[in-house]
Amino acid sequence: MIGEDAHVGAGTQIGAHSVIGAGCWIGENCRIHPRVTLYGGVRLGNRVEIHSGAVIGADGFGYALGEGKHWKFPQVGIVEIGDDVEIGANATIDRGSLEDTRIAEGVKLDNLVHVGHNCQIGAHSVIAAQAGLSGSCVFGKRVVVGGQAGFGERCKLEDGSVIGGPKRRARRENHSQRLRRYGEPRLVRWRNSKSFSRGTAGSRNWPRASKE
Repeated sequence: MIGEDAHVGAGTQIGAHSVIGAGCWIGENCRIHPRVTLYGGVRLGNRVEIHSGAVIGADGFGYALGEGKHWKFPQVGIVEIGDDVEIGANATIDRGSLEDTRIAEGVKLDNLVHVGHNCQIGAHSVIAAQAGLSGSCVFGKRVVVGGQAGFGERCKLEDGSVIGGPKRRARRENHSQRLRRYGEPRLVRWRNSKSFSRGTAGSRNWPRASKE
């Protein structure tokens, strides 16, 4: 199904049972596999590939507590996806609330990746399966994220940062390109003292991050 005022570029393929919402813009030579959903206003560049089950542009998870209950915060932004992006099966990318959610050119998202509202992912970054980004995360260019990594609200990764391994959580503070961690530490945190803190996992000696 293709909604009103949607634009589909030359050479683009749209699979069976996909939904293209009203006002979407899809560039040239894209491939939309079966059962993909693009909510209204989503914008795709050229040569974008989206695999089955992906949902792009759903409302972000934003609520305000008042009068004893949670009120939905308006999600009025859109999702913009650059050229040569590939999005895996059952991945989800939420629309922005007051800003837009942006995925820059050349980004590769694995299956089951979640990108929250207002996130910005820099060019040529790669994110492996089951990673999750809370709202307003900002990733620089050429960032590499391993499977099942989790990122708290407003977490920032600078250009070239690498986060790898399961059971890893990055919190709100900035992470520089010097941060190169692998394995299974329980916590990744960049403290104000510029020291690196982690939980232990057995008796193995994990490589330590350098201090500035």
